[in-house]
Amino acid sequence: MESKSKQERFSRLDTLEKIKPSAKQAGSRFKSNSPVKPRSLSPKDKKLNRSFDSKQWNKDIEKISKQEQALIKAIKELNSKYHAAKARITQSKKVIPKEDPQESKTKEIEKSLLQIDSKLRKLKEKHIPEAIKKNNK
Repeated sequence: MESKSKQERFSRLDTLEKIKPSAKQAGSRFKSNSPVKPRSLSPKDKKLNRSFDSKQWNKDIEKISKQEQALIKAIKELNSKYHAAKARITQSKKVIPKEDPQESKTKEIEKSLLQIDSKLRKLKEKHIPEAIKKNNK
């Protein structure tokens, strides 16, 4: 069976080659250098083309408008998600954690101790050299 189908294919190809003109013949047929003029349409054909074009045009416009509406909807959704995320971030930045009152007291005490320490150093620097000078005399 396979051999028959192959033979049929080859015979069909042979007949097609006989029907088709060779490339040389095809080239010789179209040797004229004159520009190809478009086929003029009858008024009836023109009207049909216009109506078909307008129908196709309307279909294309409907598709485009649907796609546009879908894009607008997607943009609105993304915009709302963006603003919600932005609001969450700003709220988290605004919230300052409340410190424990005990910690705030210890910080105040540490600050006051540092101030006292710096004042004592200044006093030592001032009075110790004077005391050394007095003792050396």
